Amino acid sequence: MKRATKISEMMNLFEPKELSIDELDEFYYPGTMASRMGDEDESPMEDIRYDCKMTKERNTFILVGHKGTGKSTELNNLAKELGQEGYPVRVIACAKDVNPESEMYVEILILMAEALISIADELKMELEPHILKFLKEFWLSETEAEYSSEDLVNYEASLEAEIKTPSILADILSVIGKAKADVKNSSVIQKTYQAKIDKRPSQWLIVLNLIAAAIANKRRQPILIFEDLDKLDSFDPQNAWNVFLNRSGFLKDFSFPVIYTFPIALSYDDKFGSIESLYGSVRRLPMIQVSEMNGEDHESGMNAIRSIVEKRADLSLFEEGVLDHAIRMTGGSLRDLFSIIRDASRLSERRGSQKVTMRAVNSNLLHKKFDRIIRIDKNDYPFLMKIYEGEKKIISDKAELLKMIRADIVVEYNGERWHDLHPLIREYFSENLDDIKKMIETDEKQ
Repeated sequence: MKRATKISEMMNLFEPKELSIDELDEFYYPGTMASRMGDEDESPMEDIRYDCKMTKERNTFILVGHKGTGKSTELNNLAKELGQEGYPVRVIACAKDVNPESEMYVEILILMAEALISIADELKMELEPHILKFLKEFWLSETEAEYSSEDLVNYEASLEAEIKTPSILADILSVIGKAKADVKNSSVIQKTYQAKIDKRPSQWLIVLNLIAAAIANKRRQPILIFEDLDKLDSFDPQNAWNVFLNRSGFLKDFSFPVIYTFPIALSYDDKFGSIESLYGSVRRLPMIQVSEMNGEDHESGMNAIRSIVEKRADLSLFEEGVLDHAIRMTGGSLRDLFSIIRDASRLSERRGSQKVTMRAVNSNLLHKKFDRIIRIDKNDYPFLMKIYEGEKKIISDKAELLKMIRADIVVEYNGERWHDLHPLIREYFSENLDDIKKMIETDEKQ
């Protein structure tokens, strides 16, 4: 794809999705950290990149960030930079392979094994016989083999001499591919693999570490990135705690770097302190700030998002003031902005315009406003009114804050770490302020 120079080319360029590694050279804009962090020298992505290259006792890292703010694109850019330095990197998109209502650590370990074996296969490596035997018997055998950890490390396999490593790895990868689908779609099969993994968890960790060590000897240490685990709380937030806390022993004791994303709303829960103590480090990727606390534009953030859009399309394709209006009203969410641009460009062209019009943008913003309004219960209004009236930095009701962030009703900005109503909800409050106040007063009297 090339940069759009006419409105008919904009629809495909503004799909609300992350940039793939192949698209980064063409469309990635690197200058967002100052408006995210409040300091141009701070960067959670640079911190993680540095951590991945260092020898550490704990090599698992958590990245927390709002959905739709470019987190996946930043992770793909991190993977590209590390790959250019010679590190074998895999970005693992879990959403298509993980059932978020299951014991997800099973699927995560399966995906981890698949990623490491695929790297070994790509490098045409010959893994040690005891590693192959463990993998072969776990994936290809109907029987359960019993080993102690010492047996596993020192075991001299009796594989057939004619069986070559590449064909074994290909066989294993084929079986893992089938296992992924089976585990995701069948709770019975999922529990079968869960029982196998639970029966010998330390052996799983040893084998994964041994494969990673073999890769490191051949090239450099592998780095795995699980980029959409933060979507867990869209289903059941408790499952995120089950995976990252109760099953943390399966997810954190690796000799090679692993990066997980984590739902940002859950970072307001008291239990998040345990996450921070268990894993190597926790980094936050905030939204791009587009507004000051007094409601004025935050010029650094506005300029950053204009530059992101300009990488994809000629800015003359927008009517005067239209792009800035769309940026303000989407509050720093790139996903929402791209969705608005895509749909508004389609509607504008249908109406005979060769530019994205204010009318088309406002029509699509209205749909997004209504989508958010219906997520608000009447019991939420007193909490939201406090933020509307200026309580933006010190918010005591963490449970309600968590709920409203998950629903995209409240947004968080970094720097001074403050919150505000989403611009569309703020507009709704402004338009209906008297009625909302009366409703709150009536409920308080009852």
